Amino acid sequence: MKSFASDNNSGVHPLVLTSIENINSGFVKSYGDDDYTKSVIEKFKTLFKCEVDIFFVLNGTAANVTALGAVTNSYHSIIAAETSHINVDECGA
Repeated sequence: MKSFASDNNSGVHPLVLTSIENINSGFVKSYGDDDYTKSVIEKFKTLFKCEVDIFFVLNGTAANVTALGAVTNSYHSIIAAETSHINVDECGA
C-alpha cells in the first residue's frame, strides 16, 4: 500500500546503492571538506545562479526542522493543523 508516511519506511533506490558502491573505496575528508560535497554545492550554485547554503540532512524530519528553523527565530511559532505531519509526527523535533 502506498501512502505519504515517512520516507524511512521504504528501501533505498537501487541507483542510490549503486552510486554508494561506486564511491566506497579509499579515504576522503569528512564534514563537507570532501570533493563529493564540494561538487554538489557547485551544482546547486549553478542551478540557482547564486550563492546558496546547503544543509545535508539524514531524513525528512531533519529537512523539515532545518527549513522551519531557517525561516523563524526562537521567539516565533509555527501554526499548523492538529492533523498536520509537522504536528503529529515531528512535534518533538
